[in-house]
Amino acid sequence: MPASTFRVGIDLGTTNSVVSYLSNEGNEPILLPIPQVMADGSVQEFDYLPSAIYLLAADEKLDPVLPWRNGDKKCIVGVGALALGQRRAGQLVQSAKSWLSHRQVDRRAAILPWASDFAKKMSPLEASEVLLMHIKQSWNHKFPDAPLEEQTIALTLPASFDEEARALTLEAAKNAGLVDLYLLEEPQAACYHYISDDEKLAALASKKMLLVVDIGGGTSDFSLVSIQPNAQTQQSVSLKRTAVGEHLLLGGDNLDQALAFQLDPKQISTLSATRLAALVQQTRQAKETLLSENAPETVSITVLGGGSRLIGGSQKFSVSRDALLEQVRSGFFPLVDLQDKVQKSDYAMHTLGLPYESDPAFSRHLAAFLASHQEVIQQATGSSMPDAVLFNGGLFNSSVLKSQLLNQLNAWSDTPILACVADEPNDAVAKGAALYLSAL
Repeated sequence: MPASTFRVGIDLGTTNSVVSYLSNEGNEPILLPIPQVMADGSVQEFDYLPSAIYLLAADEKLDPVLPWRNGDKKCIVGVGALALGQRRAGQLVQSAKSWLSHRQVDRRAAILPWASDFAKKMSPLEASEVLLMHIKQSWNHKFPDAPLEEQTIALTLPASFDEEARALTLEAAKNAGLVDLYLLEEPQAACYHYISDDEKLAALASKKMLLVVDIGGGTSDFSLVSIQPNAQTQQSVSLKRTAVGEHLLLGGDNLDQALAFQLDPKQISTLSATRLAALVQQTRQAKETLLSENAPETVSITVLGGGSRLIGGSQKFSVSRDALLEQVRSGFFPLVDLQDKVQKSDYAMHTLGLPYESDPAFSRHLAAFLASHQEVIQQATGSSMPDAVLFNGGLFNSSVLKSQLLNQLNAWSDTPILACVADEPNDAVAKGAALYLSAL
């Protein structure tokens, strides 16, 4: 195959990474299947890559053998890393993207896993490189005649990243052998994916300003995008980002941990840091089950013991759907006034290291963002609110959470806001990045 056969969008996410591509003849983006070593040593393919790296200890006999066979045998990346990290959280590196934007630490220093006494560590920069290298090797295994480093690539990043975080992202890509690429802001990529549907584009054409709410596992980003008629045709529109909020370390992970800390306090107090981390990973799975369609009333989870007490030392917990919904309504998506200020709360993230937001209420952070950009909103819409909202990010896989936030936005607005819901909130950024390249 000739060089630049494909246009590739890479969403290097805080919690999950996704790769999408288009051939020169294709119109619909395709997700790249990514081989990953599992906890039992087998290899399976998934269309997403958990942004997790498990550092292997000397006493672990697992020998990761991926299809390309020349990979790093010192660590495991992806789904298997998360599973192994439930037993040994001190060897699990997560949220590399958030660490890469954390200005209070040396991002080239081997500090991860944070606060772990494990002998082997890696820097946020190296962790980002490891994830991108795994993506590159997955691509080159599938397309040996069209190496990723020879394709047209758009690598996405939050609009709120400062220049240093952007430069570090480029450095990680260069270290992974991806030198010639575009950096594309995630809200822009999500918009490209949404307006690729003609029907959705037509509905958006009558609006003046789009609010992009992007909430993933670990971060939240809010952006305002002006909607203007395209000079070339009356059917299409031109989208231009006019305002961006701060990069908030607030996402689904906060809800997972808050849910864990609301379980039996006596049992929680007896858990080691490693087993508490394992419990949080399981409450994440319980949350996704309880917020899904036709969800059960309760979900039971078990945290295994350690060493010789693997079975006898296990502890069981029951997670209630009603308790979770109460947490959502009171702690994370409370209905507030547009003038409400960000504050502290008992639901704040307990994990040390990263500067997580002390107020976990997404609605209050969103109110603060909209209040700080009233002038640009008024100029566009003649009111205090945007007239359309695009939900993006893994948190909005739940219709419950989408409805709760939409109710809040409509409570602030004099007229109903057009809800632009991405059909694939996990994949929209990667697919939109590939579509962006096709429009160049």
